[in-house]
Amino acid sequence: ALASLLESGDRAIVQHPIYPQLPLAAAALGADVTPWDGRLDSLEPLLDARVRLVILNSPHNPTGVVTPHATLAAIAARLAELPRAHLLVDEVYRDIGGPSSVSAAGLPRTLVTGSVSKSWALPGLRVGWLVGPQDVIEQATRWREHTVLANAGPGEALVTALWPRRHELVAQNQALLRRNRGRVVAWLAAQGMDVPLPETAGCFLLPMPDDEAIAERWYAEGVLVVPGNRLGYPGTLRLGYGHRDPAALDAALAFVTRDSAILPA
Repeated sequence: ALASLLESGDRAIVQHPIYPQLPLAAAALGADVTPWDGRLDSLEPLLDARVRLVILNSPHNPTGVVTPHATLAAIAARLAELPRAHLLVDEVYRDIGGPSSVSAAGLPRTLVTGSVSKSWALPGLRVGWLVGPQDVIEQATRWREHTVLANAGPGEALVTALWPRRHELVAQNQALLRRNRGRVVAWLAAQGMDVPLPETAGCFLLPMPDDEAIAERWYAEGVLVVPGNRLGYPGTLRLGYGHRDPAALDAALAFVTRDSAILPA
């Protein structure tokens, strides 16, 4: 998708933080990458005739926040006023957890990417999709032939076989994450912590002073978490709650509770 649109000297406005490969690939293609906080009102000052792509991720990783469809539509409409600008929405976390968000597919000059990795819980298959204007899809197909050429045959065969059951798979995983979200909400309440917990994506940011030091200490004990300082959210830890086994989630929460640093002052 990026190679189909970006050339040296183009500008790519990229939500920050975001999946790292998106800004890195844009820069590797010669684009000038401009970080953006994802808010509609802060986008306008960044727009000019050099803008070729605006890239965002909804539901957002690492926060789990969903960009409202009305906001996506407003961004797409504004970009359509520019000579060459397109919107790229990475929707890999869509359909996870709570109510499904409305896809950005079909908005003017908008590309959407998704995969079976998250909502279907089949990350090992490495199969996804790109939806967008026909001319961009045709160009992307040519780029795919020069790079990947073809996915693994067994992976594509499995996705094809599971396609009729896709809604069942999504429903199962949504139920799992709703169950886990309830356990996390109860745990936060028991700690006296008022932390917003998005209904989607299965991840959230837990306020945690000295996040780097705590992450290093936990890592020494065999527990891996991502310090928010590495994501642009210092003083937090990114936690996921996609465990299939409720006992595993409860054990993880008990481990976190053991550290007095999380308790409110």
